[in-house]
Amino acid sequence: MPVATRAAVDAVTIDRRALRKAFEHDAIEEVPVFFFTTDDGADGSSVYSRMLAPGFGIAEDPATGGASGPLGCYLLQHDVVTPQEAREMVSLQGVAMGRPSRIHISIDAERDRITRVRVGGRSVLVGRGELTIAMPKSEG
Repeated sequence: MPVATRAAVDAVTIDRRALRKAFEHDAIEEVPVFFFTTDDGADGSSVYSRMLAPGFGIAEDPATGGASGPLGCYLLQHDVVTPQEAREMVSLQGVAMGRPSRIHISIDAERDRITRVRVGGRSVLVGRGELTIAMPKSEG
């Protein structure tokens, strides 16, 4: 969802009951909600964003690579950025939750058709785990 300013993006809160009602009204499954603005890229970012997914048990995601590619495509398709700018975009995400992330987005297009979408960046390991599956002993 495009929003006018960074302050407005930071001020977003979700009324979970109203959001669930809106999805039910349109008979669609609840999905995460991605908010962004292209306002004030003084820090070198092209877009400032937040992803909230209360229905998935995720209050906020500090870096959503899976949403960043579609975001870049949206910006290009709606002429928010030029094809040249679309090749080198940076989405600043996670600032409102104190975990800022810079997600690099590159969109290539030929004759108004998107031909390649790339998303990258650096991440910080915040956890690690291991899962052990015990197989039942066969009787025999």
